[in-house]
Amino acid sequence: MTKAELRQSLREARNQLGPAARSAASQAIVEHLRGLPDLLAAQRVGVFWPLSREVDLRPLFVGADACGFALPVVTGTDAPLTFREATGPLEPGPFGVHAPTAAAAEVPLAQLDLLLMPALGVDGRGHRLGYGGGYYDRTLALCPSVQRLAVVFHCQVLQTVPVEPHDVPLHGYVTERGVFRALDSTAL
Repeated sequence: MTKAELRQSLREARNQLGPAARSAASQAIVEHLRGLPDLLAAQRVGVFWPLSREVDLRPLFVGADACGFALPVVTGTDAPLTFREATGPLEPGPFGVHAPTAAAAEVPLAQLDLLLMPALGVDGRGHRLGYGGGYYDRTLALCPSVQRLAVVFHCQVLQTVPVEPHDVPLHGYVTERGVFRALDSTAL
């Protein structure tokens, strides 16, 4: 199966989850994250605003909880993501992603302690299949010490994700079933 076919298959699997199932799974994921020692110890956490049918992490960082959270901003087609504080107004950006305005303070990548990122698929070895734009791979290459976790529904977990030389492995992933460390595939 090609990466394009795999992406389509994973989109279809995720789309099979109805609104109630997505909401319940997202709530379970947020609860797993709230108890995660890596999150509790972090001062700066990169998160993402959900696109259609992605895991909704907003209860984790919207409102009073936003302090210490940063959202990605797409600055160019071949550029890495930049992150800005999640406080304040958001505006629609490329691909329909809501992002902080230019007025929000930029958070240097080196200051991120934890990065929670979306994916179409993940595997137990820490490999992530993204949407194909390479934004997170370019970003991760610039901050190798950040703790990296993909956030997906369990139907997006694969036996094996195809790997390219530029792919940066993750430390694990989070689903509604728990937090899984790379090379382990057991819930923490």
